[in-house]
Amino acid sequence: MSITKALLLVGLVFSTISAASARNWYVKVEDDLFSETGKKAFLTSDNDFHPLIFECDSSGTEMALLEKSPQTRNETANNSSVVTLILKVDSADPIRFNASWYRRNENYTQIIVSDNDYAAEVLTVLKQIQAARSKILVGVVLPSGQKFSEAIGVSGSTASTTTFMDACGISTH
Repeated sequence: MSITKALLLVGLVFSTISAASARNWYVKVEDDLFSETGKKAFLTSDNDFHPLIFECDSSGTEMALLEKSPQTRNETANNSSVVTLILKVDSADPIRFNASWYRRNENYTQIIVSDNDYAAEVLTVLKQIQAARSKILVGVVLPSGQKFSEAIGVSGSTASTTTFMDACGISTH
C-alpha cells in the first residue's frame, strides 16, 4: 500500500471516529411489561451537566432538563419550585412551560414537564428536535427572576428522536 493510500485510510478512520463521538443525542429502548407499546424509552442530549431528556412508559411522556447537583446533607429532597422552561429549535417560536423543579436523585435536580399538562407542546418539541438543523436553545427562568440558557447540538437528533417516538407509539403526523 502506498503512503498516500495509508494516509487517506488513517484520515478516514479518524474522521469516522470523530463524527461518531460528536453525536449530541442518544436513545435507549427497553421492553416494558406495562406499556401499550411493550416498550419504554429514554431520549437524551449529550451534556454531562444539563442534559435535556425525554422518557416514556405506561404513564405517559415526560420532558426534563437535568442539572448535575449533588445532594447536601441539609437539603430536603422534596422541596419543589415552579419555574419557566423555554425551548427554541432553529427559527421556530420559543415554547414556554410552567415546570416543577425538584431533586431527581442524589446526583441531579430536574425541571420537569409532563405530557399530562402539555401534551401538544411536548409533541411539538419532539417534532422540532426531530427536524432540527442547526441548534436547540433551552432556557430557565427561576422564581427569583434569574435566567439561564444554553445551546444543545443537533447531531443525531433526527434518528434518535424517530426511534424514541416509534418506541413510545407517538405519531409523527
